Amino acid sequence: MAIRPRFRWRWLVIVIVIVGGLSLALVRGFIGQAAVGTLQPIARVGNWIHSVFQFTPSASSIQKQNKQLQHQVDDLTARLFEANQKIEVSHNLQELTAYGKSTQHQLVPAAVIASSPDPGIQSIIINHGTSAGIQLGQVVVNQNGYVVGKVVAVHQAASTVLLISDRQSVISARVQNDVQSPGIVYGEHGLTLQMEYIPKTDSIKVGQTIVTSGTDAGIPPGVLIGTISAISLRVGELFQSAALNPASSLQGLQTVAVIIG
Repeated sequence: MAIRPRFRWRWLVIVIVIVGGLSLALVRGFIGQAAVGTLQPIARVGNWIHSVFQFTPSASSIQKQNKQLQHQVDDLTARLFEANQKIEVSHNLQELTAYGKSTQHQLVPAAVIASSPDPGIQSIIINHGTSAGIQLGQVVVNQNGYVVGKVVAVHQAASTVLLISDRQSVISARVQNDVQSPGIVYGEHGLTLQMEYIPKTDSIKVGQTIVTSGTDAGIPPGVLIGTISAISLRVGELFQSAALNPASSLQGLQTVAVIIG
C-alpha cells in the first residue's frame, strides 16, 4: 500500500527538527568552551583589580602604620645612642687607665651625673665623693689627662667640680718656656681662659703650653691646662697676661677622673 504524501512530510519535519537541535547544541558547546578559554585571562585581571581596590588601606590605617614605624625608629635611635655612650665611656676609662700608668698619678674615675642648670655657673657633679678619697681642691681631668676643673664641694657619694672656664675658677700655673714663667689661670666669661700675673720681663710666645704649677694644695705639677692664643702687655704695668685655648673641650663631659695622689 502506498504511503501518503502528508505522512512523509511529517516525518521529514521531525528529522529536520532533531538534526537542527543537535547541531545547535554542538555549536553552543563549542562557542561556550571557546568563550571560557578567551575570557579566563580577562576574568583573572578583573579579580586582581577587585582585590587591589578591596584591600587598599585607608588613610587612618596608613597613619597608624607610620606612627608604629616612627616609634620603632625612635626606639632604635635611643638604643644606638645608649650603645654609643657605653662605648665612649669604656674608651675613656681605657685612656684614663693609660694616663694614670704613664704619670703615676692615683686616679678616681667618675661619671658626670649632672651639670649646673644655671648658664652663669660652669660646674658638673660627679658620682664619687669622700668614700672614694676625694677632697676639696683636687684637680679633675678628662680621659686625656687635661685639666677640666677642680673639686669645690664634696659629699660621701658625690662631688661638685667647678670647670676651669667658670669666672670663679682660679688655678696656679706656669708657662712651659725656658724660665717656667708663673701665673694664675682664671675662667674668662665661661668660655675661654686667661692667664694673669706673668712677669713682664719673661719671654712668652703664642702656642706655648700652660700646665699646673703644683703650688695649689691637692694639685700636682705639670697637668696640661691649655696653650697661649694671644698675649697682652700694657705700658706701665708690672705683669703681662695671655689668652688661652683650653686643652680640653668642656662640653658634653661624660667621664672624668679626680687626681687624688
